[in-house]
Amino acid sequence: MRHAVAHSHVRWQVMAALSSLSFLTIVDRVCISASKNDMSRELGLSDVTFGWVFGVFALGCAVFQIPSGRLVDRYGPPMLLAAIVLLWSFLTVATGLAYGGVALIAIRVLFGLAEAGAYPAAGRARYNWLPPRGGFYHLKDYRVRGTNVGFSVEGAPLGTGDLDLSGVLHRVFAIAADPQVFIENWVPASGNHEADVEADRRWLEESLANLSRRLPYATKLPPAS
Repeated sequence: MRHAVAHSHVRWQVMAALSSLSFLTIVDRVCISASKNDMSRELGLSDVTFGWVFGVFALGCAVFQIPSGRLVDRYGPPMLLAAIVLLWSFLTVATGLAYGGVALIAIRVLFGLAEAGAYPAAGRARYNWLPPRGGFYHLKDYRVRGTNVGFSVEGAPLGTGDLDLSGVLHRVFAIAADPQVFIENWVPASGNHEADVEADRRWLEESLANLSRRLPYATKLPPAS
C-alpha cells in the first residue's frame, strides 16, 4: 500500500483524522479531572477513591497495549479505530450513569482498555499511508520517580531523562530516511510569563544540543529561538 499511496492527497486527510483522534485521547484522559469536585460531591467519593478512578485508566491502557497491537495487525487500523470510537461513545454515556465509586472505577478500567489500541492503530495507519522516506515523530523525554504512594512522571529535556533517545533515533532512521521530528517541552508553568519563556528556551536549547550529538547531520538542526 505504501508505494501505491505515496503521491495521494488522501494520506493528508488520514493524518488529519489521526491528529484529531490523538487530541481526543488527551481530552478523554484529563477531562474527568475538571469535574472531580462535582462528581466527588454528588457520588460521595473520597480523594482515595478518585485516585483509583484516575489510576485504573492507566492500568487498563498498559494491560491491553500489546494485545491491541496484535489486533491491529490482524484486522487493520480502520476496523479497530472504528471499534475504539464506538466504545468511547458508549463508555462516555456510561460515565454519566455511574451511581458510585465501584461503577465509576469499572467504567474507567474499560475506558483504558478501549483507548489502549488507539496509538497502535494510528501508528499502523501512519506507516501504511505516509511515504517510506517521510514520517512525523513526536519526541518527549520524561523521568519516573517513586513516591510514598506510587510513582510520579515529570518532563525532562531530551537526552536527560529515562527515554532511550539513541535507541529511539536508531529506530526512527531505520523506518524513515527523512523524518520530521517534533520536540515537546514539558516545563511546569510558574505563573510568571517571562520566567516560563526563559525556561522553555533553556529546555529547547538543551534538547537540541542532546539531539545534535546523536544525529549524523547535526549542523542542519535549526538554532533554538
